[in-house]
Amino acid sequence: MSLNGIDISSYQQGLDLGTVPCEFAIIKATEGTSYVNPSCETHFQQGRAAGKKLGVYHFARGGDAGIEADFFLSNIRGYLGSVLLALDWEADVVKYGPGYAKAWLDRVQSRTGVKPLVYMSNSVVNQYDWSDVVRADYGLWNAGYYAGYRPMGYNPDAPIYGQLGAWGNCAVYQYTSSGRLQNWGGNLDLNVFYGDRNAWDAYVKGTVQRPESPQPVTPPKPSGSAPSVVDFVYSVRAGGVIYEEVTNLNDYAGVRGVPITDVAIRCSRGSVRYRVHVLGGGWLPFVTGYNWSDHVYGYAGNGQQIDAVEVYYYTPADIVQSYGYQKAQYRVSPVNGGYFSWQYDNERTGGQDGYAGGFNIPIDRFQIF
Repeated sequence: MSLNGIDISSYQQGLDLGTVPCEFAIIKATEGTSYVNPSCETHFQQGRAAGKKLGVYHFARGGDAGIEADFFLSNIRGYLGSVLLALDWEADVVKYGPGYAKAWLDRVQSRTGVKPLVYMSNSVVNQYDWSDVVRADYGLWNAGYYAGYRPMGYNPDAPIYGQLGAWGNCAVYQYTSSGRLQNWGGNLDLNVFYGDRNAWDAYVKGTVQRPESPQPVTPPKPSGSAPSVVDFVYSVRAGGVIYEEVTNLNDYAGVRGVPITDVAIRCSRGSVRYRVHVLGGGWLPFVTGYNWSDHVYGYAGNGQQIDAVEVYYYTPADIVQSYGYQKAQYRVSPVNGGYFSWQYDNERTGGQDGYAGGFNIPIDRFQIF
């Protein structure tokens, strides 16, 4: 079983993923530490509306792998949970060697739980020692043009060009840059993905070792935490409706596809302070109450769509004595997207942002425990 697809960048700015035949598309998102593909969002929305499997990639430039990875993630936060991730390893950055590539891959994996693919030409596959990357279980997107630059359509049975080095196989094979497809007048990179739609989703969700049945994993509380010690109760308003309360991770607050406009949070012991960031605006004042009738202190929000939430939990002395300081752990999801990473209180270490969400990306689900 395989899927036929393309990879695209701003060079294909006018391409419509709703009309060009493909089962998947991998879209350039960023390059280096300053470039964002202006066509990425348009192509993502086209592909999602058409039901295509999607991926996004970062074109590496060199310098600092962690900074490059963080730049990539800051610009694709709203896509996480719905796209395959990949590193484009070609051109001048190749001289930095596999260690740089692995540092980027590790950084992305640590912040998202998803293991990206790494794209490279077949000559680079065989020119360097990629054994550390292979041992870390990062898959290969191999590029090799078995027919040179002869124009062609899809060929899912394209013979692999060259050897596959330490990997021995590849997840995706780009076999031509001279592809010709309906509804596009120029050349396209054509690829075959060696798996079905469920296998693709396994790469998206970070469960590639068990693609037949990816299962969500509830993350652990911070060290020393005891879930039964403190219960968080919360609800949201979305589309003018206040939805029923949720306790801890029994469910999520919100409804898919409807942007959240207001949030209310309380806890069984101790106290909580929280605020929200509104779309196209800024942070609203912190609140500490839980009362939908009190529009000043009882909830966070002003009726505008929310794109980020910040929460801080104050641990009472008796809990500190018995269990140590506790932290609120919370996350949100962009409208119709997968969850962003978990956030601990307002911490900014370990790749955290101090809040859950992404500016200018409305959210539709919220969880906290």
